[in-house]
Amino acid sequence: MENFDISISERILGLKAKRERINRDLHLNIERNRIITEYYKAHENEYPVLKRAGYLYAWCATREINIEDDDIFLGDAGPHCRTVHFDIEQTSQSWLRGCFGDTDERFRAAWQVPGSIWVDDEDRQWLLEAADYWEGKDIGATARGLFPPEFTENAGPVLKDLTGSYPGHFNPNYERAVTVGFGAVRQTAIEKLDEIRKHTTADNVRSELFYRGLIKVCDGMILMSKRYAEGCRKKAETATPDRRAELLKMADSCDWIVENPARNLWEGFQTIFFYQYLITADGTHWADSPGLIDSFLGPLLENDVNTGALTREQAQELCDAFLLHYGDQIIMFPKPDNDRLIEAHRNGKTMFDLQGGMQNIAAGSLITLGGQKTDGTGDYNLATEMLLLSYYRLRVAEPSLALRINKHTPDRIWEIGIACSKRSGGLPQFNNDDVIIQTMLDKGVPLEDARRYAVFGCVEPAISGKEWSMAANCGGFGGGSSLINILQYVIHGNVNPMMGTPGMLPCKKLYEYESFEELKAEFERQVRFYIDYGARLYHFAALVFDQAWPCLSASVMTEGCLESGKDVTWGGAKYNGMGSMLSAVATVGDSLMTIKKLCFDDKTVSARELYDALQANWEGHELLRQRILNEVPFYGNDNDEPDALVQWFTNLWADHFNSRPGVNHGTNNCGALDLYWVWGGKMTWATPDGRKTGDPLSPSSDPRQDAVKNGPLAYVKSVAKMPWDKMRCGGAINLRFDANSVRGEDATAKVRELIQSYFAMGGIQFHFTVADTAIMRAAQKNPQDYQDLIVRIAGFSAYFTHLPFDDQENYIARYEIGV
Repeated sequence: MENFDISISERILGLKAKRERINRDLHLNIERNRIITEYYKAHENEYPVLKRAGYLYAWCATREINIEDDDIFLGDAGPHCRTVHFDIEQTSQSWLRGCFGDTDERFRAAWQVPGSIWVDDEDRQWLLEAADYWEGKDIGATARGLFPPEFTENAGPVLKDLTGSYPGHFNPNYERAVTVGFGAVRQTAIEKLDEIRKHTTADNVRSELFYRGLIKVCDGMILMSKRYAEGCRKKAETATPDRRAELLKMADSCDWIVENPARNLWEGFQTIFFYQYLITADGTHWADSPGLIDSFLGPLLENDVNTGALTREQAQELCDAFLLHYGDQIIMFPKPDNDRLIEAHRNGKTMFDLQGGMQNIAAGSLITLGGQKTDGTGDYNLATEMLLLSYYRLRVAEPSLALRINKHTPDRIWEIGIACSKRSGGLPQFNNDDVIIQTMLDKGVPLEDARRYAVFGCVEPAISGKEWSMAANCGGFGGGSSLINILQYVIHGNVNPMMGTPGMLPCKKLYEYESFEELKAEFERQVRFYIDYGARLYHFAALVFDQAWPCLSASVMTEGCLESGKDVTWGGAKYNGMGSMLSAVATVGDSLMTIKKLCFDDKTVSARELYDALQANWEGHELLRQRILNEVPFYGNDNDEPDALVQWFTNLWADHFNSRPGVNHGTNNCGALDLYWVWGGKMTWATPDGRKTGDPLSPSSDPRQDAVKNGPLAYVKSVAKMPWDKMRCGGAINLRFDANSVRGEDATAKVRELIQSYFAMGGIQFHFTVADTAIMRAAQKNPQDYQDLIVRIAGFSAYFTHLPFDDQENYIARYEIGV
């Protein structure tokens, strides 16, 4: 049975309560956007990498130094604790004008009522003026001026209204920041710069500009840390004796860290925060991960405990405080318009609630624990255990958490990990080292580096601190790949029946194919075409950043950049990757199975009859729909025939996508994940599996929930047949366990056995939630009583009460599995 200490110190309880209070009084971060706008206005002709460096230095030098009375760790990326961040240079200026140029009444109803994310009148006016400045100068404008016409004129409204965003989705080298420091990086950059000045060539002239920019960023970070030291000393002048001593100790540490390696656990954590603030200010805080933090913080923690500098209780308090504060970087995504905000406020919801349905509030930040050292031995220590226990104790949904599993994983880590996931809504996710390390080897990563992967975003593995990963969002210009849209073209003669818009490859309608093999061949032709189209898009998206929007906050620490003299956007990282995610796997597989069985194998339903039923959204065809739902064998039940179809098209996608040339001479990396199956279903016409127009699609790689008939082992066997060894970008399987089945003495052992069985079959990642239907129904009625109820959505967990009603209902409808 679980027997973990869940006692939390009074100070941590106070910080958690403060965090929850602040959630009802959030502010939009205007400070960052003022600083970048003022700098860019004054330096319009400066070379992009120098301009970015100059802005980051100005931000470090002039931003507000915010120190709260009860802080254990210092600061935030904005002027207030839990400021909501957005980046004006990657924001649609039409969105800014629509929100802040609205009538006074509607603006105030959206942004100036209790529970809103507050924007005052002065900031409103400034935002409108800033929108005028950034019009034609933002990332989207850069893309529009660079992309070929096929992406801006012929690809539909998504690409015609490019807004763009920094690539994000990567593992910054927090380890180098903590264990080496910005001072050593600065010194190396100076030496590299001196060499170039002696021997300037066409090949290294741009590197001179890069090193000048890097030095400026290092100077800014060192200055910011010392400004915090000064702020601590000033705050100490009026503090109580105990707080005064603590602030003076913090000041001494802030004079040392950032420039130099951290000497103890507090300094290690604080360095992570200072570096995180820089990344957020640079606009790249989108699904980043600090990597294997227990690996490089563990020695600091153990030394503090062994020398008596910290007791176990004090060390646990620091881990708890770190976890609370790391989730304070709130990114505004999606950006709702005033109509949606006003409606939310009328229904007792806040913008904070609106963020929870598509990601965690901290924008996909994820911590990875455990794993292997470069020599293949296990990498678990006291920090692994304490950070896991922090999640267990605090029950927070962000940052997300990944636990690496291998033959060295200690029994106690297994026990805490499973107990934590049961208690904390699917945190951690469990990652199969054997499969993931092999995917790294297959894309050319040496074994020593492959063993040091960490997970970022939702499920995406990458080499920690060494890989620049323009993962699934393709810098805001691409996205995941719902093959159901391609299948719709194949069925409806190259027309999306929801929109009435044509695709790019003319083809037959369902009733015109003479065999299932002909339909499969057309589907394959379309899949290959759209992969090639997307791969071409990715190269142009990468060029947008290479030319105009460097990412120095990543480059300053990412291995390869300092050594090569190249920004990450120029290909400077040791490894480069581009990811894309499959979604709605079961909807596609079950639809193909329906067509194959009824129309071509059994020939009991004509293709025209099925086509007409789809066109009518099943109106007048309910008997056929019920027959499909009850007679067609669907994916998820360890049935070889439907599972083979899923194997076929997922192998097709993975093989072709992974074979395409990657950006910056890197690799393309396929995965399987979906965050939007409820929203996506609303955008998708009826499908042959019996699904009606507007109903949810199947989530990620999971079976359609009402199709699961044969229990958990059959469920995971079907999913394990997918080519996970080719899914370099990861992939989610999400099970909802029946609460009663995981309460017994042997529950932990049974869950562990199921995970290990799935991994032995080749599964890559395992996510589960224990969620009682009665409790979720109660949370719908009285959300204020269930604020810490967390459920696993896809590659992230979210507070149930923050989910839109449709997402709540979809989650409640998930198949409950007993173990």
